[in-house]
Amino acid sequence: MAAPELERLLAELLEPDSDVLRRATARLREAFADPQTPARLGLLLSAARRPQVRQLAAVLLRRRLLGRWRRLDPALRQSLPVLLSEALERETEHAVTVALAPLAALVLRRGGVGAWGPLGAWVQAAARDPRPPRQEAALLVLSAALEAAPRAAGPPRPRAGRPLPGGPGPGAPPGPVAYGLRALGGLAAALGGTRTELLQSLLPDILTALKELLDADEERGSEALEVLDEFLEADPAAAAPTSRPCSASACRWPGTSRGVTPCG
Repeated sequence: MAAPELERLLAELLEPDSDVLRRATARLREAFADPQTPARLGLLLSAARRPQVRQLAAVLLRRRLLGRWRRLDPALRQSLPVLLSEALERETEHAVTVALAPLAALVLRRGGVGAWGPLGAWVQAAARDPRPPRQEAALLVLSAALEAAPRAAGPPRPRAGRPLPGGPGPGAPPGPVAYGLRALGGLAAALGGTRTELLQSLLPDILTALKELLDADEERGSEALEVLDEFLEADPAAAAPTSRPCSASACRWPGTSRGVTPCG
């Protein structure tokens, strides 16, 4: 089944008509018997005209890759990081980006150093981009990768930089800040008790970011408070007092009542 025909099939899967849906589901099972179908789904990540089809392609491809990475066509393993970085770069619909993020995270985890070439480079560049949508996309991918990472395991990866160096600063968009905090929570869980000093050094910036986020968006800020629980669960020693100076607002922030003492 060629990519255009597969695109039409995915569009049928989105139809409310139960008969159309049943026939399309049967055809999709047949399509997956073709080893080239995952590659064609990869093309649809950015080529499909409807955002709902791009979103469905990302979900189906991720499901197909789970548990099948080693049996995947080597050419597809090599091309997926490029296809994903292009799709993330072009995507303008948030719902599609949310579907692309766990797929990209899966490819980063399973693809090793080869995936960090194009896809890792895109994540690093987008995380530093001044445009909030690109920052959000990069941090979504990073947080998804860290949330599923085995604790203190995996091959060395290029340094992506600190997501929130010095705190977000007044007026920072809430979206990137929230996703940055989510990524740091995943980082803490992945490191466990192996990098206490690193986690300690991040706490003042995290408290500053939480305070700014709560001021800007109380709902997102309340959800982001979980990062403190993740730090404490991953490495209680990281919450011990440090000698690193931090801003007065972070030292006074009432979140320190949760047991975190970021300033010495």
